[in-house]
Amino acid sequence: MFTIEIIRKHQVKHKSEHIRLPECEETVGDALMKGHRSYFKAVHPLLKRYNLPRKTPKIKAMAHITGGGFQDNIPRSLPSRLDARIELDRWPIPPLFQYLAKAGKVSQKEMFHVFNMGIGLTMTVHPSIAKSCVQSLKRRGHQAWPIGTIVQGKGQVQLV
Repeated sequence: MFTIEIIRKHQVKHKSEHIRLPECEETVGDALMKGHRSYFKAVHPLLKRYNLPRKTPKIKAMAHITGGGFQDNIPRSLPSRLDARIELDRWPIPPLFQYLAKAGKVSQKEMFHVFNMGIGLTMTVHPSIAKSCVQSLKRRGHQAWPIGTIVQGKGQVQLV
């Protein structure tokens, strides 16, 4: 509900659907109306390669980052004794989210709780396959970055 509230209030006040986003060719309205991206074709080959029957899986978890952002989605795949430590400088925040944060005066913490901030899917993988997974996703036309690590904790997300 918060996502829609931020966007509606801002659009009514500023008619932002026609405002061009900095550093890209689309308007706020166009960016907000983009369709969902499917990750199946990019992820399925990795699952077939690294999660073989009767072997310890190397892809440990995946989280689709939807409403609820990082804090609500990633912990669903974490044991209560581990945290996901996400390094915020590991990927570029898309212009749409930069614009919404600034125009709506929304805190970084709230932005990461409400939006995916450019990370549509997270994969928790064994460190030995991380580089290979990133390369495979890029070859299939997706942007991909190693954005963090799993550390001892309480089943939460640490944004650092």
